[in-house]
Parts: sequence; structure tokens; C-alpha cells
Amino acid sequence: MVVFYEKRKGAGRFDQINVEERNNFQSGKKLVAILSEAASTGISLQADKRVGNQKRRVHITLELPWSADKAIQQLGRTHRANQSSGPSYKFLISDVGGEKRFAAAVAKRLALMGALTQGDRRATGQSSALGLGGFDFDNKFGKEALKKMLDGVWQCNKECLTDPPEKLVLEALKKIDARLEEAIDQPGDWKVNLAPYSDDSKSEQDYYEMMEKLLRYRCLHLAEQRVKAIGEGKSVVKYLDKLADGTETKETIKPKIDEEVKAAMEAGLNFNVLCFLWLFDVGVTEVSASGSNSFFKQGKPIDVPKFLNRTLGMNLLKQQLLLEHFIKHLQKQVALAKREGSYDQGIKTITALAKREGSYDQGIKTITGHSVAIEKPRSFCFRGLEAKNDLVLLYKVMADRGMDSDTALQLYEEVKALENEAGTVASSSPGSSGGWFGGSQVRLIKSGFYIDRRDIFKEVPRMFLLVNQGRTSNKCVVIRPNEGKKIFLKDFVWNNFLHGDACRLSPCTDLHQAMVLWKKEFELADRPASERYQRYCYGRHAESYIIGGSIIPILNKILASSTGVTQFGNEFIALPDVVRVEPSASGKAIEDDIANEQTQNTEEEEDEDDSSRPPAVGQNVALKMLGSSIFRGSITE
Repeated sequence: MVVFYEKRKGAGRFDQINVEERNNFQSGKKLVAILSEAASTGISLQADKRVGNQKRRVHITLELPWSADKAIQQLGRTHRANQSSGPSYKFLISDVGGEKRFAAAVAKRLALMGALTQGDRRATGQSSALGLGGFDFDNKFGKEALKKMLDGVWQCNKECLTDPPEKLVLEALKKIDARLEEAIDQPGDWKVNLAPYSDDSKSEQDYYEMMEKLLRYRCLHLAEQRVKAIGEGKSVVKYLDKLADGTETKETIKPKIDEEVKAAMEAGLNFNVLCFLWLFDVGVTEVSASGSNSFFKQGKPIDVPKFLNRTLGMNLLKQQLLLEHFIKHLQKQVALAKREGSYDQGIKTITALAKREGSYDQGIKTITGHSVAIEKPRSFCFRGLEAKNDLVLLYKVMADRGMDSDTALQLYEEVKALENEAGTVASSSPGSSGGWFGGSQVRLIKSGFYIDRRDIFKEVPRMFLLVNQGRTSNKCVVIRPNEGKKIFLKDFVWNNFLHGDACRLSPCTDLHQAMVLWKKEFELADRPASERYQRYCYGRHAESYIIGGSIIPILNKILASSTGVTQFGNEFIALPDVVRVEPSASGKAIEDDIANEQTQNTEEEEDEDDSSRPPAVGQNVALKMLGSSIFRGSITE
């Protein structure tokens, strides 16, 4: 293929050149279209079924706009109705922290648009679907990650997720040695001399106060190690001065500096200490980050957008390292939320009982299980011929909610590996994640297999797998062969499973026995969820009915059907859940068959002449659910 460049020219008037160029692209005469911001609205360049150029569009964005609304407008040029294929979006975003800050702002706005329009922050067509979901830092997990990260920075914790490069360690060590030399050269205790003087300028006082807090309180062991090294003539500042004046060469001075850098890192000079110094340089301190600028004034604590804005004042390498450090904390928070089952953000359905048990879903309910399949949906048209494409779909979802023995054993081994890596066993207590019981005894919920050995279970003892979520969480995962995974508060598990009046589970340390009993109960539970195989134990095959499609026009009908009166005369409200279905491999195949069949039916209907048959007005209008017709109304042609 030969590519050549020519100046734009048109056969018609000058103001019609853009229209002519668009037609050249849509016809396939030209295969590359370059759009400026001025052309980011109005023009249509999708793979329209009516044009000659049916190639899939690859939309490359060189620079994200400041506004998410403008981003949607730009991306919508190649993603519109009546297209034969959807576009592939490519965003050119560098590793510079400042540029990721702008991507985060757009991703946040896109996520909000998805939540408002579709009730889901991960809605298709929004940030995640466009490839910007990884930049959505400004959410509840990002806020918690920022808080955890800054807490570690202000306290200069020894445990750190990032290893600093020696080049930047040397830069920080030079600054520390220089300040300690000033304090040592003055009469008196060097610790007292770290404090600022009253005649210092405001900027000098702020700097000296920061260094005093760092060296005298946060990193005293590091400061003492450096004071000793300075006394022995091993100051990094002195070494660099010797290199500058030619007293020593690079070959002779480098091993000495490397030795001091290594010693300082062993004494506590880690990435948290470096961040402590970097953030001060861009105006972020422990006091300002908390929002307490003075004793009498309480401001707003630093948030994710402000933090990302401040990183713009750093050089590119520091920006990149600090943002990567923040992302590691964010990933850690997301992983913890996934383990707790609280990762979904969206519409909530919380009942009083679920609140008390701690088993409520903190987000859109996800229907998952050992296997999930979706039957062909039934479709209903409620608005007659004027909106025959506005269909309400009724899906039947069949879920095997149980967990087999192999999966349970794999999960148990993963949990034990994580606990061994952490080196500690998490505890729980009333009202907190690590309090006291009876004033002296710590409550421990150990992860592992448990057995309910009561005589009321005639077929097989009830099996449980308990997973402690760690000392930072007040939740515990309870897994059963017939019911799968549920999440409860640790207090609830302690009082009702381990030390209840009726149920007292006992640990099962014999993995072979646990697997035999687990497999037996899993096989016994191979029946509908309405049938029980022994007392308190029901089958693992559950059915759910989901209404999808164009439900907004009938939403009031759905909500009205959620109220009723019990047999005792009490009113009740049972609002429907908002759910997401994750089919298994077999269920996905059923879903794909449905989609293919619907596509074929649609194409066949388009080919048929509607005038050759009478209109099916009012067909399948009333839907029987829960014993009553919840959708009523007269349908007219």
C-alpha cells in the first residue's frame, strides 16, 4: 500500500470540504480521518451499514479532553446507531503521574455517568468498557487507599510496598546528613538543635519543623545512625564535596557512598521516608492533609484529586513512583474488598435482618455459583405498535449455588498461604476487629473446616468452611457445600456458629475426613433449593426470575407489586434486587444460543412484509407473577 499526502481540496464550495472529506472516508476512498476538537461533535464516522467502508473503526485518542462530556462526544463519532461493528478505542497515556491525573478525572466522571444512567459504575460504554476503568482512582477504595498510604508515610512505617531506587535514596540521605551536621555543629544536644529558631523565616521554620518531626520522632534510629556516621567522617555531604573538589575520584568515592546508602536503608530510610520529604516539597504535610491547618480552624482533608494535583509539582520520576505506590495500596484495598464480598458499588438492598447478621450486599447483587445458566427469555410488549421494539424480557436463571470439595480445598489452601505470609492470626471482638472479650480473652476465629456433629443430622454432619478476613475486617466468610459463600459479621459467627446455644461447630483438622464429608453433603444437596435432604439443609439448585429490557415505563408497576399484606394483616414491602448475572461456561453457551436465535429472528422479521399479517396488538401483555397480574392496561392500535 502506498501512502501519500496531499493538501485538502474539494470539488465544491470551501465550506463543503469537511462534508466531502467525510464522504471520502465513509466510502473507503480514504482510510484515515484526523479530527480536531472542533470536529468532535456532529460528524458521524461509524461503520454504518449504508456506507461502503465497512472496516472496523480504530479510534485513537492522542489527548484526553478535560471534560468527560466532551470525551463521550468525541468517542461517539465512531460509535453510533446502525453500525455493523463497534469501534476499538486506543488511548495514548504515558506513565507520567500528571497525565494519569487527567485520565482519573475523566474516568471518575464516566463512572458517575454509568451509575446515573444504568445504575452501575461498570456500565458498558462508560469508563471500564472504554479502557479507562483502571484510572478511576476517585472512589471509596481510592479514598481508603490514600488514607492508608498517607498514614504509613506520616508514621514512616518500616513496612512499605515499594522499594526506592538508590539514586533517590542518596538524594534524601544528602538532605538528612546536611541538617544533622547543622545540628551537631551547634552547642548542646543535637536533638534540641533540630528545632527552628524564632528569627527564622516562615519557610525555614516550616522546613526545620518537618525535619525535627522526621529525625527526632519518626526516624530516631535512622538519625542516631547518621549522627554516628557523621562523627566518623562518613557524611554523604562530605563525600560529595570531596568528589566535587577533586580530592577523590568517582571510582574511589562510589563504594563509600554505596556503603552509607545501604546502612541508612537498613536503619529505616525507606520509600515512606522519601515520600515524607517529597510531599513536603509540594505543600502536603500531616497537618494540612488532615485538614487541621490550625488549632481553631478545621479544613477539608486531602482527597484523591487534590493529591494527584499536588504530585504535578514533582519531577517525572517521583510522580511515577508515588503514583505507582498509591496504585499498589489501591489494589490492596480492592483485593480486601473482593475477599469480603463488598467490592461492588451500586444500588443497595438492605434489610434489617441482614444488617443485624452482617450478611447484606453492599452493592449490586451478583448471581454466581458452581454453575449458572440462563434460559431463553420471554418477551413482552406493553406499548403497542408505536413502540414494538421496547420489549420487557423475563429471564429464568438457574444457579447451582453450592461449592464442590475441590474448590473448597483450593480456597482453604489459598487462605492458609495468605495467613502464613502475613504471619499472624486475625482476631475479632464486639464492636471492633481486634478488641477484648471479658476484658482479658481475645476472640479468635481460625480459618478452616468445621463440623456440626449434632445428632439431628441423620444423613451426614453439616460441613462448614470459615474464612477469617483478617484483623482489619469485622467480617467472616461462611461457606457451605449446598449454599456456597455467605458473609457475616464476626460477632454473628462467634455467637451463632461457634458458641451458640444450639449450634457449636468443632474444628476438623483432618483434611481427608473433611473432603469425604464435604463431597457427600454436596452430592446429597443435588436437588431443588425448595427440597431438604435433612433438617435445616436444603438443595443447592435455585431458580431466579429477572426482568430486563425496557423496564423504565413499567417500573412503577413493579414497585407497586412489591407491597402487600401478610396473613396476619401486616403490610410488607419487598423491593426487588438489582442483580448482575455471571453465567458459567455452560450457561454462557445457552446465552450465546439465545442471542444468535434472536438475531436470526430479527433479520427474518425485517425481511417479512408486516402488511401481510395482522398486527399482534396486546399479545403477551399481562404477565402472571406471584399469583396476580401486576401489569394491566388497555392496549389500542
